[in-house]
Amino acid sequence: MYKILSKKGISPVIGVILLVAVTVALVSLATIIVFDLGSNVNETADSSIQVTEKNNIVSVNIIRNENVEEFKVLDNDNNVYPVQSSVGSISEISYSGGVYSVIAIMRDGSEEVIYTGYRPFDANTLSFTVFDENNNSIEGITVFIDGFEDETDENGEVSFELEEGEYNSTIFEDGLSGVSNTFEITENTDDISIDIEQAEQWRHSEHDDGFFPLNVNTLDVSDDIIYTGSEDETVIAYNATSLDKFWRHSLHSETVETVYESDGILYSGARDDIVIAVDSDTGIEIWRHELHSNTVQTVYESDSVLYSGSSDNTVIAFNIDTQEEIWRHELHSNTVQTVYESDGVLYSGSSDNTVIAFNIDTQEEIWRHELHTDRVNSIYESNGILYSGANDNTIIAFDINTEEEIWEYEPTDNGWVNSVQEQDGTLYIGYVFDDGTYFSIVAGLNSVDGTELWEHQLHEDDFFIQSVYGDEGTVYSASQDGNVIAYGLNVNISE
Repeated sequence: MYKILSKKGISPVIGVILLVAVTVALVSLATIIVFDLGSNVNETADSSIQVTEKNNIVSVNIIRNENVEEFKVLDNDNNVYPVQSSVGSISEISYSGGVYSVIAIMRDGSEEVIYTGYRPFDANTLSFTVFDENNNSIEGITVFIDGFEDETDENGEVSFELEEGEYNSTIFEDGLSGVSNTFEITENTDDISIDIEQAEQWRHSEHDDGFFPLNVNTLDVSDDIIYTGSEDETVIAYNATSLDKFWRHSLHSETVETVYESDGILYSGARDDIVIAVDSDTGIEIWRHELHSNTVQTVYESDSVLYSGSSDNTVIAFNIDTQEEIWRHELHSNTVQTVYESDGVLYSGSSDNTVIAFNIDTQEEIWRHELHTDRVNSIYESNGILYSGANDNTIIAFDINTEEEIWEYEPTDNGWVNSVQEQDGTLYIGYVFDDGTYFSIVAGLNSVDGTELWEHQLHEDDFFIQSVYGDEGTVYSASQDGNVIAYGLNVNISE
């Protein structure tokens, strides 16, 4: 049962009047709220300025000013520099350098950043002069100082604009480099001398049989890690700077003749006729193949194919992913001493005195040259030039496109060349000079014309240099004397 309390209502006229009254009240309240909020909103700068920098002066020119009470400049150390606010005024501020802001201060005291700039710190123009070990200034030396690079003039001088602070420099000379001691630039720094000297950086003789060092036949350098193989049947990996040893493996059962690192895998070949692949970081074996029937003299990897040459006179291409032989050729009539692949062409040098270019896709010989008169020990291709070193005491630079000799160099009157490798315009070579006594020599040649740039004779006499490798201005060499030697520049900077 429902109970109706009342039937009385509000007349339509009164309802309309009440609705209008409520609406007016709400509008009034909203207006009050907006006006109250507006009284706390900061004023926005209505002005135009022009900022210029010259030498150590920052100039602020007031072009237009409608509502700014004053301007100021604030630097990155929170130092405040006042700026005139009248139109047409120019305020000049002596500023040593760094980030700064122009700030507008409104009549209500609020502040607004209207410009942010950066002026380089004051720089001193300093002259560096490079001297050799005999205190002679040297022309043509490349000097790097924290991103700046230049070459010394005929007086051995080079100039840089440097801010105050600490620096290191790297010096390059004829394919050799060295890093200086840290030096400091202050406002009182005068011209600076750079003394350089070609010198041994370090040596080690890690390969031995417990009594004395044994022949180090091969080395490779990759990502500041040196890999060496030896007569002691081991392969060692160690840091090229600190000499900290990472690992050693003894997976071969006879003398290791060749090592090559690529993409995290270290390949080695030995007199046990075996090729072994190990993890470059750990030295743990990944796979091995026994496809050759005699000593594996050389290995080279490219595009997941490992090329190997052997005393069985063959070259084999091996797929490192499927671990299957792809092809082999027997174009040489004697031991294959060295192989190198570039742009679809496999180059090989042999004890039959020839160099052969072989198309790895069609598996056909492209050309061969017989410019050497004795065993070809080492080849290296760079920028369309194939360099080869042989037992006939010659190094030949050969144009692979025109198939013509570019230059020939004989490092000694009597001897042989065991190793060649090119990087950044320098051909690094290792050769033996026979003068009744055997002298092992490491040298750098200009790879364009074959002129000799420098040489060192740091390995022991009557032992043969076996392998050299130049990497970013340091040349590493391995010898039958059991030593691996790093050679570069000693650099010292002083005022």
